[in-house]
Amino acid sequence: MINIEELKKMRFEFLKKLYEESDGNTFKACYVEDIGVAVGFCSEEVMKIRQYLKGEGLLKSLGGRTVAITHEGIKEIEEALSNPNKPTEHFPAVINNFNTNINHAENLQIQQGTVASQQSAVFNSSSKNEIQAFLSQLKSQLSELKLTLDAEADLETDVATIEIQLNSPRPKTGIINESLGSIRNILEGAAGGVAAQQLMVLLASLSF
Repeated sequence: MINIEELKKMRFEFLKKLYEESDGNTFKACYVEDIGVAVGFCSEEVMKIRQYLKGEGLLKSLGGRTVAITHEGIKEIEEALSNPNKPTEHFPAVINNFNTNINHAENLQIQQGTVASQQSAVFNSSSKNEIQAFLSQLKSQLSELKLTLDAEADLETDVATIEIQLNSPRPKTGIINESLGSIRNILEGAAGGVAAQQLMVLLASLSF
C-alpha cells in the first residue's frame, strides 16, 4: 500500500519547489516537468501531484505543460515554512517535523526519468550510514547552533529532503548534494560556532 505520509511529503516538496522557482509570483509560468525533475519525481508521480494540487486550488494550469502557484498555494507554503511544527490545511506537521523519520513507501518509487532526469546513485550501506549519522548529530546539536527561525525552517526542510532520498530505492545524488550544500551554507552562518564547526568537519568527511 502507498504510504500516505510519504505522498503528502512529495506534494509538499513539489509545491515548495514551485514556490521557489516562481519567486512566489502567481503570474510566473513554470514547466511542470522541470519542477518534477528538480525534486526527483517521475512523470507519473508528477501528474498525480499536479492533479491533486490543482484540485485543492494550490496551483493552476496555464496551458500545455506550464503551471503557476496560486495565492492560496503561496499562503499554504509560507504558513508551513513559518510554523514547521504546526499543520496547515493541506499538510500535517509531520511534513516539516525535524524529528520525524519518513519511512519508505511501498509501491511508490521515485524513478529515473527521461533525458532531463537527474542521475540515480547506487548507495552502499557505509555511505548511507555516514549521512544518517551526520543528520542524527545535526538534530542533537540543533539547539546549540542558535539559528534564526528562518534558517532553522530551511534546515528542517533540507534534512527531510535528504531522509526521503535515503529511503528511496533510487536516491538522487543531485538532490542530496543540493540539500547538503544548503546545510553547509546554514552552518557557516550559525551563531553557535563550536557546534557548527564540529558539524562542518563531519559534513566535509561525507562521501557517496
